[in-house]
Amino acid sequence: MRNLPTLFLFVFLWSCNDYKNLIPECDTACLLYSSSQIIDQEGIYFESYAKTSSSKGEVIVVFYLKNKSNTNFTVNLSQAQLATKEHVRSGTIQLNDIEIILAPNQFLMDSLVFEPINSLKLYQAIQHKGDLEKTYSLDLGFIQNKEGIGITEKEVLFSAQEEAYNSYIKSHGEEDLINIFAPQLESKTNQEILTNGVNSKFTAYTIKDTLFITIRIVNHGEEALIITPSAFHINEKASSKYDSLQNIVIRKGDRYSNTFTHKISPKLKEFTLSLSAIKYATGEHLFDQDIHFKKED
Repeated sequence: MRNLPTLFLFVFLWSCNDYKNLIPECDTACLLYSSSQIIDQEGIYFESYAKTSSSKGEVIVVFYLKNKSNTNFTVNLSQAQLATKEHVRSGTIQLNDIEIILAPNQFLMDSLVFEPINSLKLYQAIQHKGDLEKTYSLDLGFIQNKEGIGITEKEVLFSAQEEAYNSYIKSHGEEDLINIFAPQLESKTNQEILTNGVNSKFTAYTIKDTLFITIRIVNHGEEALIITPSAFHINEKASSKYDSLQNIVIRKGDRYSNTFTHKISPKLKEFTLSLSAIKYATGEHLFDQDIHFKKED
Protein backbone atom coordinates (compact mmCIF):
# COMPACT_ATOMS: atom_id res chain seq x y z
CA MET A 1 0.00 0.00 0.00
CA ARG A 2 3.03 2.31 0.21
CA ASN A 3 2.74 2.92 -3.54
CA LEU A 4 -0.77 4.35 -3.36
CA PRO A 5 0.19 8.05 -3.01
CA THR A 6 2.39 7.86 -6.11
CA LEU A 7 -0.28 6.05 -8.08
CA PHE A 8 -2.93 8.52 -6.98
CA LEU A 9 -0.79 11.43 -8.20
CA PHE A 10 -0.27 9.66 -11.52
CA VAL A 11 -4.04 9.36 -12.02
CA PHE A 12 -4.57 12.97 -10.95
CA LEU A 13 -2.13 14.20 -13.57
CA TRP A 14 -4.00 12.25 -16.23
CA SER A 15 -7.23 13.85 -15.08
CA CYS A 16 -5.84 17.25 -16.01
CA ASN A 17 -5.49 16.30 -19.69
CA ASP A 18 -8.17 16.00 -22.35
CA TYR A 19 -8.95 12.50 -23.64
CA LYS A 20 -9.06 12.42 -27.43
CA ASN A 21 -9.43 8.75 -28.46
CA LEU A 22 -7.94 5.37 -27.68
CA ILE A 23 -6.18 4.62 -30.96
CA PRO A 24 -5.05 0.97 -31.39
CA GLU A 25 -1.32 0.54 -31.98
CA CYS A 26 -0.03 -2.75 -33.37
CA ASP A 27 3.08 -3.37 -35.45
CA THR A 28 3.33 -5.87 -38.30
CA ALA A 29 4.47 -8.65 -35.95
CA CYS A 30 1.47 -8.52 -33.65
CA LEU A 31 -2.22 -9.44 -33.87
CA LEU A 32 -4.85 -6.81 -33.06
CA TYR A 33 -8.02 -7.65 -31.11
CA SER A 34 -10.62 -4.94 -31.41
CA SER A 35 -13.69 -4.37 -29.25
CA SER A 36 -16.87 -2.65 -30.34
CA GLN A 37 -18.02 -2.50 -26.72
CA ILE A 38 -17.71 0.75 -24.82
CA ILE A 39 -18.96 0.37 -21.27
CA ASP A 40 -20.76 3.52 -20.13
CA GLN A 41 -22.91 2.68 -17.13
CA GLU A 42 -22.95 2.62 -13.33
CA GLY A 43 -20.49 5.50 -13.32
CA ILE A 44 -17.93 3.57 -15.38
CA TYR A 45 -16.66 4.61 -18.80
CA PHE A 46 -14.39 1.88 -20.17
CA GLU A 47 -12.86 1.72 -23.64
CA SER A 48 -10.22 -0.81 -24.71
CA TYR A 49 -8.51 -2.97 -27.31
CA ALA A 50 -6.11 -5.91 -27.12
CA LYS A 51 -3.06 -7.08 -29.02
CA THR A 52 -0.50 -9.83 -28.85
CA SER A 53 3.26 -9.43 -28.64
CA SER A 54 4.77 -11.31 -31.57
CA SER A 55 4.96 -15.06 -30.91
CA LYS A 56 5.31 -14.88 -27.11
CA GLY A 57 1.74 -15.96 -26.41
CA GLU A 58 0.99 -12.80 -24.45
CA VAL A 59 -2.22 -10.79 -24.82
CA ILE A 60 -1.94 -7.13 -23.87
CA VAL A 61 -5.13 -5.23 -23.03
CA VAL A 62 -4.82 -1.45 -23.40
CA PHE A 63 -7.62 0.48 -21.73
CA TYR A 64 -9.02 3.90 -20.85
CA LEU A 65 -11.13 4.10 -17.70
CA LYS A 66 -12.97 7.16 -16.37
CA ASN A 67 -14.82 7.53 -13.09
CA LYS A 68 -18.12 9.28 -13.95
CA SER A 69 -19.66 8.63 -10.54
CA ASN A 70 -19.59 10.81 -7.42
CA THR A 71 -17.56 8.34 -5.30
CA ASN A 72 -14.08 6.85 -5.48
CA PHE A 73 -13.29 3.67 -7.44
CA THR A 74 -10.58 1.18 -6.55
CA VAL A 75 -8.88 -0.27 -9.61
CA ASN A 76 -7.28 -3.56 -8.52
CA LEU A 77 -5.14 -4.45 -11.55
CA SER A 78 -3.83 -7.70 -10.05
CA GLN A 79 -7.38 -9.10 -9.97
CA ALA A 80 -8.07 -8.59 -13.69
CA GLN A 81 -8.87 -11.82 -15.55
CA LEU A 82 -8.93 -12.69 -19.24
CA ALA A 83 -11.11 -15.62 -20.33
CA THR A 84 -11.06 -17.91 -23.37
CA LYS A 85 -14.16 -19.12 -25.20
CA GLU A 86 -14.01 -22.24 -22.99
CA HIS A 87 -14.16 -19.94 -19.94
CA VAL A 88 -10.63 -20.74 -18.80
CA ARG A 89 -9.49 -17.66 -16.89
CA SER A 90 -5.95 -16.32 -16.57
CA GLY A 91 -4.72 -13.56 -14.27
CA THR A 92 -2.29 -10.80 -15.13
CA ILE A 93 1.43 -11.47 -15.06
CA GLN A 94 4.23 -9.43 -13.46
CA LEU A 95 1.87 -7.58 -11.14
CA ASN A 96 1.81 -7.42 -7.37
CA ASP A 97 -1.30 -6.38 -5.44
CA ILE A 98 -1.53 -2.95 -7.04
CA GLU A 99 -4.55 -0.81 -6.14
CA ILE A 100 -5.22 2.57 -7.71
CA ILE A 101 -7.73 5.00 -6.23
CA LEU A 102 -9.68 6.75 -8.97
CA ALA A 103 -11.61 9.79 -7.73
CA PRO A 104 -14.68 11.25 -9.50
CA ASN A 105 -13.91 12.70 -12.96
CA GLN A 106 -10.42 11.21 -12.97
CA PHE A 107 -9.29 8.74 -15.59
CA LEU A 108 -6.63 6.10 -16.06
CA MET A 109 -4.91 4.84 -19.21
CA ASP A 110 -2.96 1.64 -18.63
CA SER A 111 -2.37 -1.89 -19.93
CA LEU A 112 -2.66 -5.43 -18.60
CA VAL A 113 -0.55 -8.38 -19.76
CA PHE A 114 -1.91 -11.94 -19.79
CA GLU A 115 -0.56 -15.34 -20.81
CA PRO A 116 -3.87 -17.15 -21.42
CA ILE A 117 -4.21 -20.93 -21.26
CA ASN A 118 -5.81 -21.48 -24.66
CA SER A 119 -5.80 -25.28 -24.64
CA LEU A 120 -6.57 -26.75 -21.22
CA LYS A 121 -5.96 -30.28 -22.52
CA LEU A 122 -2.46 -29.43 -23.78
CA TYR A 123 -1.64 -27.47 -20.65
CA GLN A 124 -2.62 -30.34 -18.37
CA ALA A 125 -0.61 -32.80 -20.46
CA ILE A 126 2.61 -30.91 -21.21
CA GLN A 127 2.22 -27.38 -19.77
CA HIS A 128 1.86 -25.90 -23.27
CA LYS A 129 -0.69 -23.07 -23.31
CA GLY A 130 -1.76 -23.67 -26.93
CA ASP A 131 -2.22 -21.24 -29.80
CA LEU A 132 -3.81 -17.86 -29.25
CA GLU A 133 -7.56 -17.80 -29.76
CA LYS A 134 -9.58 -15.57 -32.04
CA THR A 135 -11.64 -14.11 -29.20
CA TYR A 136 -11.17 -13.30 -25.51
CA SER A 137 -13.25 -11.61 -22.84
CA LEU A 138 -12.16 -9.36 -19.97
CA ASP A 139 -14.05 -9.39 -16.67
CA LEU A 140 -14.40 -5.84 -15.29
CA GLY A 141 -14.71 -7.06 -11.69
CA PHE A 142 -11.33 -5.49 -10.93
CA ILE A 143 -13.06 -2.07 -10.90
CA GLN A 144 -14.39 -2.04 -7.34
CA ASN A 145 -16.21 0.04 -4.76
CA LYS A 146 -14.81 0.86 -1.32
CA GLU A 147 -15.96 -2.55 -0.02
CA GLY A 148 -13.81 -4.30 -2.64
CA ILE A 149 -16.84 -5.52 -4.63
CA GLY A 150 -16.94 -5.27 -8.41
CA ILE A 151 -19.09 -2.35 -9.54
CA THR A 152 -20.26 -4.06 -12.72
CA GLU A 153 -20.66 -7.64 -13.93
CA LYS A 154 -20.00 -6.60 -17.51
CA GLU A 155 -17.38 -8.29 -19.67
CA VAL A 156 -15.62 -6.83 -22.70
CA LEU A 157 -15.26 -9.07 -25.76
CA PHE A 158 -12.16 -8.81 -27.97
CA SER A 159 -12.07 -10.27 -31.48
CA ALA A 160 -9.36 -10.55 -34.12
CA GLN A 161 -10.21 -10.23 -37.80
CA GLU A 162 -10.50 -13.61 -39.52
CA GLU A 163 -7.86 -13.01 -42.18
CA ALA A 164 -5.34 -11.49 -39.76
CA TYR A 165 -5.90 -14.29 -37.24
CA ASN A 166 -5.41 -17.05 -39.84
CA SER A 167 -2.23 -15.37 -41.05
CA TYR A 168 -0.91 -15.09 -37.49
CA ILE A 169 -1.61 -18.77 -36.73
CA LYS A 170 0.04 -19.79 -40.00
CA SER A 171 3.22 -17.97 -38.93
CA HIS A 172 3.23 -18.67 -35.19
CA GLY A 173 0.82 -21.57 -34.51
CA GLU A 174 2.25 -24.68 -32.85
CA GLU A 175 -0.70 -26.84 -31.79
CA ASP A 176 -0.93 -28.75 -35.09
CA LEU A 177 2.82 -29.42 -34.98
CA ILE A 178 2.89 -30.91 -31.47
CA ASN A 179 3.48 -34.62 -30.94
CA ILE A 180 3.21 -35.84 -27.35
CA PHE A 181 5.44 -38.65 -26.07
CA ALA A 182 4.18 -40.65 -23.08
CA PRO A 183 6.55 -42.21 -20.52
CA GLN A 184 6.23 -45.99 -20.42
CA LEU A 185 5.69 -46.68 -16.74
CA GLU A 186 4.37 -49.82 -15.07
CA SER A 187 2.54 -47.85 -12.43
CA LYS A 188 1.66 -44.19 -12.88
CA THR A 189 -0.75 -41.52 -11.74
CA ASN A 190 -0.75 -38.56 -14.11
CA GLN A 191 2.75 -39.63 -15.20
CA GLU A 192 4.05 -39.12 -11.66
CA ILE A 193 6.60 -41.43 -10.03
CA LEU A 194 7.03 -41.79 -6.26
CA THR A 195 10.44 -43.07 -5.15
CA ASN A 196 11.47 -43.02 -1.48
CA GLY A 197 9.55 -39.82 -0.79
CA VAL A 198 10.60 -38.13 -4.03
CA ASN A 199 7.84 -37.18 -6.48
CA SER A 200 8.95 -36.98 -10.11
CA LYS A 201 7.04 -36.14 -13.26
CA PHE A 202 8.34 -36.30 -16.83
CA THR A 203 6.60 -34.87 -19.89
CA ALA A 204 7.85 -34.75 -23.48
CA TYR A 205 6.71 -33.47 -26.83
CA THR A 206 8.16 -32.43 -30.17
CA ILE A 207 7.60 -29.47 -32.46
CA LYS A 208 9.18 -30.10 -35.85
CA ASP A 209 12.80 -31.10 -35.14
CA THR A 210 12.92 -30.06 -31.48
CA LEU A 211 12.23 -32.32 -28.52
CA PHE A 212 11.07 -30.65 -25.28
CA ILE A 213 11.46 -32.61 -22.04
CA THR A 214 10.19 -31.14 -18.78
CA ILE A 215 11.34 -32.63 -15.50
CA ARG A 216 9.64 -31.78 -12.20
CA ILE A 217 10.83 -33.06 -8.85
CA VAL A 218 9.57 -32.49 -5.30
CA ASN A 219 11.81 -33.91 -2.59
CA HIS A 220 9.81 -35.07 0.44
CA GLY A 221 12.54 -37.51 1.41
CA GLU A 222 15.17 -37.10 4.09
CA GLU A 223 18.21 -37.18 1.80
CA ALA A 224 19.35 -34.39 -0.51
CA LEU A 225 19.44 -34.96 -4.27
CA ILE A 226 22.03 -33.79 -6.78
CA ILE A 227 20.95 -33.05 -10.35
CA THR A 228 23.55 -32.86 -13.12
CA PRO A 229 21.82 -31.18 -16.12
CA SER A 230 24.54 -32.23 -18.58
CA ALA A 231 23.83 -35.91 -17.82
CA PHE A 232 20.27 -35.92 -19.19
CA HIS A 233 21.11 -37.93 -22.31
CA ILE A 234 18.72 -39.00 -25.08
CA ASN A 235 19.21 -42.51 -26.49
CA GLU A 236 22.63 -42.60 -24.80
CA LYS A 237 23.71 -39.68 -26.93
CA ALA A 238 25.63 -37.09 -24.94
CA SER A 239 25.22 -33.38 -25.63
CA SER A 240 27.48 -30.53 -24.63
CA LYS A 241 24.54 -28.09 -24.68
CA TYR A 242 24.09 -28.11 -20.90
CA ASP A 243 27.71 -28.65 -19.85
CA SER A 244 27.93 -25.08 -18.54
CA LEU A 245 25.03 -25.57 -16.10
CA GLN A 246 26.03 -26.17 -12.50
CA ASN A 247 24.83 -29.11 -10.46
CA ILE A 248 21.66 -28.45 -8.47
CA VAL A 249 21.06 -29.53 -4.88
CA ILE A 250 17.47 -30.40 -3.92
CA ARG A 251 17.02 -30.73 -0.19
CA LYS A 252 13.96 -31.92 1.69
CA GLY A 253 10.98 -29.72 0.81
CA ASP A 254 12.67 -28.26 -2.29
CA ARG A 255 11.16 -28.29 -5.78
CA TYR A 256 12.88 -28.48 -9.13
CA SER A 257 11.47 -27.84 -12.60
CA ASN A 258 13.30 -27.41 -15.88
CA THR A 259 12.72 -27.94 -19.60
CA PHE A 260 15.50 -29.34 -21.79
CA THR A 261 15.50 -29.19 -25.58
CA HIS A 262 17.24 -31.49 -28.03
CA LYS A 263 17.41 -31.50 -31.80
CA ILE A 264 15.96 -34.73 -33.18
CA SER A 265 14.66 -36.28 -36.39
CA PRO A 266 11.05 -35.21 -37.14
CA LYS A 267 10.36 -38.94 -37.69
CA LEU A 268 11.17 -39.77 -34.04
CA LYS A 269 8.67 -42.29 -32.61
CA GLU A 270 10.32 -43.27 -29.33
CA PHE A 271 13.36 -42.50 -27.23
CA THR A 272 15.02 -43.25 -23.90
CA LEU A 273 15.94 -40.60 -21.34
CA SER A 274 18.91 -41.37 -19.11
CA LEU A 275 18.10 -40.71 -15.45
CA SER A 276 21.68 -41.03 -14.23
CA ALA A 277 21.57 -37.24 -13.87
CA ILE A 278 19.54 -37.62 -10.66
CA LYS A 279 21.46 -38.96 -7.66
CA TYR A 280 21.46 -38.81 -3.91
CA ALA A 281 24.18 -36.72 -2.31
CA THR A 282 25.82 -40.04 -1.41
CA GLY A 283 26.28 -40.79 -5.12
CA GLU A 284 23.59 -43.48 -5.30
CA HIS A 285 21.17 -43.21 -8.22
CA LEU A 286 17.56 -42.30 -7.41
CA PHE A 287 16.27 -44.49 -10.26
CA ASP A 288 17.54 -47.97 -11.04
CA GLN A 289 16.63 -47.70 -14.74
CA ASP A 290 16.13 -45.12 -17.48
CA ILE A 291 12.71 -44.02 -18.72
CA HIS A 292 11.37 -44.84 -22.17
CA PHE A 293 8.95 -42.61 -24.13
CA LYS A 294 6.68 -43.48 -27.02
CA LYS A 295 4.84 -41.15 -29.37
CA GLU A 296 1.10 -41.04 -28.72
CA ASP A 297 -1.27 -41.86 -31.57
